[in-house]
Amino acid sequence: MQDPNIAELQKTNKLMKMTKSIITGTALALALSFTAYAEADGEKKGKRGKGGEKPSAEQREAMKKKMLERFDTNNDGTLSDEEKTAARTVIAEERKKIKAAVLAKFDANQDGKISADEREGVREWVKENYPDAINMKRGKKGKKGAKKPRGDKGNA
Repeated sequence: MQDPNIAELQKTNKLMKMTKSIITGTALALALSFTAYAEADGEKKGKRGKGGEKPSAEQREAMKKKMLERFDTNNDGTLSDEEKTAARTVIAEERKKIKAAVLAKFDANQDGKISADEREGVREWVKENYPDAINMKRGKKGKKGAKKPRGDKGNA
């Protein structure tokens, strides 16, 4: 018959090996899932701005300079609320004109949309024909102001 202490040590050793295997497997699974998440997150983050890239500091500075040159009417180096409102209005009108011109020039099948096949050369054409156009991120549509509480359906 085997010594009870040896049998207990063997059981403990097996449990430790099993626990080590479980921890190692779990750590590996977590590492792989974090890696996949980071890759997917990186792909999403990379798709900003022109050409899928985040604008560089120089591009942001050039955009700021262009905005100030065009819309800083009191020449104080910043855009007041009134100047920002005027800029938004002008830029929205420019976008409408540019969109109409792009559709007229590049929408070969006349479906009112620029398909992937029709898209080639659009960006360069716009830069050439509308050099003062501002490429501004579009805001969300809708009214600004306080949000209603979730449960409030407008019934008073």
